[in-house]
Amino acid sequence: MKKETMKQAAAVLALTATALFTSCAPQAQSTPSAYLNSNETENSNIVGGQLADSNYQKSHGIVQLRVKKVLKFLGKQITLSEAICTGSLITRDLVLTAAHCVSSKTSSDKVDVLFGLTDVKPTTISAKDWITNPAYVANPKDDDKSVQNDIAIVKLSAAAPADFQVAILPTAETIQQLLVGSKLTFAGFGITTPIIRDYKKDQNGKPILGKDGQPQVVELPSEGSGTLRKVSDMVVTQITSDEKEITLDQKDLRGACHGDSGGPALLQLQNGTDIQVGVTSRGTNLLGNCNESVIYTGVFGQQEFITKAVAYFNKK
Repeated sequence: MKKETMKQAAAVLALTATALFTSCAPQAQSTPSAYLNSNETENSNIVGGQLADSNYQKSHGIVQLRVKKVLKFLGKQITLSEAICTGSLITRDLVLTAAHCVSSKTSSDKVDVLFGLTDVKPTTISAKDWITNPAYVANPKDDDKSVQNDIAIVKLSAAAPADFQVAILPTAETIQQLLVGSKLTFAGFGITTPIIRDYKKDQNGKPILGKDGQPQVVELPSEGSGTLRKVSDMVVTQITSDEKEITLDQKDLRGACHGDSGGPALLQLQNGTDIQVGVTSRGTNLLGNCNESVIYTGVFGQQEFITKAVAYFNKK
């Protein structure tokens, strides 16, 4: 295998090993026969929320990203995966999303941005380019401290449809209304029934170890990826001092899950205006279930990167 190909493969594997909230494109799945119930999985369902209609999507500039990863090997192209993420239109041709959605960039990667709900044949515009925060860190340890600055901007190859509004980002004045205890609305194209992971166990209930000495994990199928939904009244439990991360509680089994990465967390101001204060990044459950807390990249804390990225693309 050529050195460059090995680098590409390593990049793809590093991305897929990180437990973040991307989701595979919808496909048929079967329930693993080795799956065993446990207290962990009994509380893993994400429920609540409602389907978001076309007017809501357009008024908030919410889009779906389809990220197709292709590996060139021995003169052939091998499709490794097609993942779903969510994003927000912030100018007529720029989309804000999570860095981990597009961080494994090779010359053969392809990103399509879908404007419209999937049941009405959305307008598809391919991405021309994209950049992640240079300080983005994704260490595949499957813990909530292994990711930093999870934010990126995607440049479209054409302007967005005219009926899509751009998201309103926070200012130094409006961000003052974001507090611990604030209630946010989250929106995304993620799964509507969750991926549920558990450790494979023997007849005595002990985890079965794999060849690497680590517990083996089994997974139940998920449904609904690609459907836009929103969940309101998500409570903010923590805001970092640099405002680069916002944590929302999901222990009541409502909120973001796989496929929602890059989607907006919205704060309604006192005047009724919705501003985007967060970008969906990851959950805190080590198995990858969605029943604890979700961490959002703080938009205001990333304003320097956003400003520089917009200026960079405007010059091109």
